[in-house]
Amino acid sequence: MKHDYSMKHLRPWSIVIGTLFFVAAALSGVLTKVPVFCPLHRFTGIPCASCGLTRAITALCHGDVITAVHYHLAAPMVFLVWIGIVLISFFELWTDRDILGSLWLRWGKVATWLGLIIILTGWGINLIEWAKQNAVG
Repeated sequence: MKHDYSMKHLRPWSIVIGTLFFVAAALSGVLTKVPVFCPLHRFTGIPCASCGLTRAITALCHGDVITAVHYHLAAPMVFLVWIGIVLISFFELWTDRDILGSLWLRWGKVATWLGLIIILTGWGINLIEWAKQNAVG
């Protein structure tokens, strides 16, 4: 039997396997002990647009929506999109059809702009909270 190692098959497998590793790490608590790798936050103390998303997604893996929203407002939406991508990847593997590629060709620009708006809105709220906590006086 000849194996087809095209992107059609590698993409869904990489999404599924990557998700399994992330969820295992999130449920074990490892991701809450990881140091901050963000250069903007590390050198200036100012949170970047994605600061808090890893901790927020970890909280969502534990079912803690309130904590997740506290870390990053966009986390529930990012989490839902992630779950959708994983489910579609499983379906791609099961049916041997390229669904994500077709969806991305049709809705990629809209998804990019919506994602950007959601992440920047969450970042704006994080910046306001950061400014309140670091106000002088």
